[in-house]
Amino acid sequence: MMSSSAGTILIVEDQPGLRALTEEVLGDAGYDVLMAQDGAEALRVSEQHPGQIRLLLTDLSLPETPGKDVAALLKALQPEMKVLFMSGHSRNVATRDGALDSDANFIQKPWTPRSLCEAISATLAVQPSPQRVLVVDDEDGMRDWLAEILTGSGHHVFTAKDGLEAKRLAQQQPLDLMITDISMPNEEGLGIICAFRKAHPEVKIIAMSGSNPAALVDAKLLGAKAALTKPFTSETVLKCIRDLSPQSSSTST
Repeated sequence: MMSSSAGTILIVEDQPGLRALTEEVLGDAGYDVLMAQDGAEALRVSEQHPGQIRLLLTDLSLPETPGKDVAALLKALQPEMKVLFMSGHSRNVATRDGALDSDANFIQKPWTPRSLCEAISATLAVQPSPQRVLVVDDEDGMRDWLAEILTGSGHHVFTAKDGLEAKRLAQQQPLDLMITDISMPNEEGLGIICAFRKAHPEVKIIAMSGSNPAALVDAKLLGAKAALTKPFTSETVLKCIRDLSPQSSSTST
């Protein structure tokens, strides 16, 4: 039996009986449960929920909006939410029909309470490694927004308002990643990238800019691993970090 702090799961299932059974099983397992009968209701529930939804458990075959599309819509609101699909069809059939991606988390109906809880535990167990991230931006709002997003995703975040402060922090703290703006006072982002490439070659760099997109090309030539054009979404920056994580690198090799 799981503790009461197991987290929140959103169930999207159009069959009332199965929806009620799933709620009972997951409630008994210690999860907080939200329910919806289709994609539109799931979107409303997600928008109204004040906290994090750890996992979306959705049927693949739903009225109006297929489960795969429901998941994509909700991930825009809850970037770190995990997804577990379910269907009366086998994985092979669902994948062949295009309803399910080959690497998606999946459980076939009918499931037992034990098999469902095990599938959910397995889905939640895959967590990205926390990164030590330095955010460099002279705009307080952008700097604080990024720090909030990254901290909420489990990363250890340090912030600097310019290049001089960034260099000082890098001497005091081991870092895995730096996200830096290009246009800043005291020292431009391109200068920071050059300095970090020489002094801290192990630190991966993400460059960002809204006023000078052409400089992002130069940033990548100077050693930035990725570039983001402002404004961008929380999902965009989190995906960028995931793609640069050691786990992703080892998987792709």
